[in-house]
Amino acid sequence: TAVGAAGAPLWFTCGYLYSDEFQLAIGYAENPSPIKPPVPFQHQGRLSFPSRGLDFRFDNYTLEDNGGLQPSRFYINGSYEGGEVRLVGDVALFYPTKWGVGKGTWWDLNASRTWGRAFINWRGTITLYGETIEVKDATGVFESTRYKGATGGNISVEIKKPLEGYLYIFDRQVVPTPLGNTLIIGSITIEADARGEISKVEFYVDGDLRSTDYDEPYSWLWDEFAIDKHEIRVVAYDSSGNRAEDRMSVLIFNWM
Repeated sequence: TAVGAAGAPLWFTCGYLYSDEFQLAIGYAENPSPIKPPVPFQHQGRLSFPSRGLDFRFDNYTLEDNGGLQPSRFYINGSYEGGEVRLVGDVALFYPTKWGVGKGTWWDLNASRTWGRAFINWRGTITLYGETIEVKDATGVFESTRYKGATGGNISVEIKKPLEGYLYIFDRQVVPTPLGNTLIIGSITIEADARGEISKVEFYVDGDLRSTDYDEPYSWLWDEFAIDKHEIRVVAYDSSGNRAEDRMSVLIFNWM
């Protein structure tokens, strides 16, 4: 019936994350249906610093993930009155462990949809009136729905190498770093684990495209002069143009 196949009308995430320094509540929704609402969707949030007695609206942000019907990594990037938020969250536990996949929505009877919760560990930075707060051990929980149309889009990608929080010397993983950052000395092969009907994977450094790989295993040898902190980003595509991405900040010293 139409009611039985109604499904989740929105692609949404509601969640809360916190540490000793801050608390952040968000509600983020996108419209996968063919109907255009009369007003644009609002992405609402509230950022608080309880120990400082400060509280801000946080509505100017984006929420992204690494793709698929059950994403394992999330990104929050945005600005507010006091500064900027740049956070990356890795799922520590799903509930349920495997999100159930429902079939059909009112506009696409063959679509797939999921619902579930995820407990997430967060890291990154928050600036507050010129001060940079390093976020290393924030925790939180998300409740989400995800949608895949019948034409595809169920793809995901994750940076497999380097492994976050490790030291690499000339392309070899050595030991975990004391501060949990990713440190690279010399050249390194960037490897991506992409799943789904993948047509290509692109490799970026600081937003600049460096390589495109069309066949598994998806990898690129980063062997060029590079010093200091950089961002690695991988983007996977399917034949319909759907995409998923993952990114990582690294500290590299390659003088070759």
